[in-house]
Amino acid sequence: MKKLLHSLALALLALSAPAASFSPLQIGLDGMHGRLQLVSRETPVVGLRLSLPASWNKSMTGLDVGLGSFADESFTGVRVNAVFGLSETCNGVAVALLFDCSQNFNGIQCSLGSVARNTRGLQIGAHNHADIVQGVQLGIFNTANTLQGLQLGLVNGGMDPALPNFSHGCEASGLQLGAVNFVAGPVRGLQIGLFNRANPLRGVQIGLLNIDRSSDYPYLPLLRASF
Repeated sequence: MKKLLHSLALALLALSAPAASFSPLQIGLDGMHGRLQLVSRETPVVGLRLSLPASWNKSMTGLDVGLGSFADESFTGVRVNAVFGLSETCNGVAVALLFDCSQNFNGIQCSLGSVARNTRGLQIGAHNHADIVQGVQLGIFNTANTLQGLQLGLVNGGMDPALPNFSHGCEASGLQLGAVNFVAGPVRGLQIGLFNRANPLRGVQIGLLNIDRSSDYPYLPLLRASF
């Protein structure tokens, strides 16, 4: 009886205590709609989140594992999703089978489709895209509106893939290494590939065909240098 009264007292204290400002655990069954999860969408999680199949929280810090997860504001830590991960800001490591997407990403992003508005760090995927890249893109198809760093892939582009004519506001500074290196705007640095394009070039192109659309001689084989 004494143990029973003690347990009841603890339960009453827990019920009467003010709500915690965060939760150390989240388990999401229907986080896609903000329902059927252990704590509400508005509650930050600091600790472990199991997204089975999905969870949605204001912010998440720690380890996030499951099929898919959302963070309205920020994610900090490691997230591993079988399908997707989405957040406003991500600091850390994000791995997803299908795609991972953040407005601002700082760290390592690895997915079939790694997408961010601003990236500082490393993107790895079949297709990597960011408006501004400060770091490295490693994949089959890499695109950026502004590149400051390295693109290593089959096709590298300083371009917005939503613009089919690849003709607006793109630039690259650093190294592009691939079969095709295609930048609609200025290039400052080195392009190495079978096909290289810049407009204009301030650096070196090495490839079978090197194009500088601003030059009086826009097409040159093997080597082009312009400073």
